[in-house]
Amino acid sequence: MHLAGAAKGPSHDYRLDRKHPVGHKVARRIANSHGLVVDELIAIVREKDTTPLAGTNAHASYLSRRFDPNEVVRCQDLFPEGRACIFVHRSVFLSDESIVAHLTHELYEIQDIKKAMADAGGFMNARDFHELIREGKRGNLHDLAWDEANRAVEEMRRRKAKV
Repeated sequence: MHLAGAAKGPSHDYRLDRKHPVGHKVARRIANSHGLVVDELIAIVREKDTTPLAGTNAHASYLSRRFDPNEVVRCQDLFPEGRACIFVHRSVFLSDESIVAHLTHELYEIQDIKKAMADAGGFMNARDFHELIREGKRGNLHDLAWDEANRAVEEMRRRKAKV
């Protein structure tokens, strides 16, 4: 079973802000300036757009691993010492909205996976974990993460319209 924590299929068309992508440090500042907390435990790595993330056509990903469906997945194995690495396609860095949306999505999943794992005693089987993050399941963490990302972009647009 392939477990993929990835952001693909956003519902917004993001406004482009620049012709050349910003770096990960600027992206972190942009996200933080819009209320997203991207702390030092989160690494952001820029990838070529041609690089398949999590074996999919996603634009951002924090997880891509194979597990037997009955295998135990431990939070510490996924996020050693609480750390996570988010891989992001270069094109995401052309737009502040896209940066905020993709990082919001991935961070929402990461944070809620940590909570779900803690509630389950620090581990769960791969099949249950997959149900939390798989695409196409209404109401799971992946779906709720897109709701949160969409809210963040809508809020950015509201604030910009007031100026």
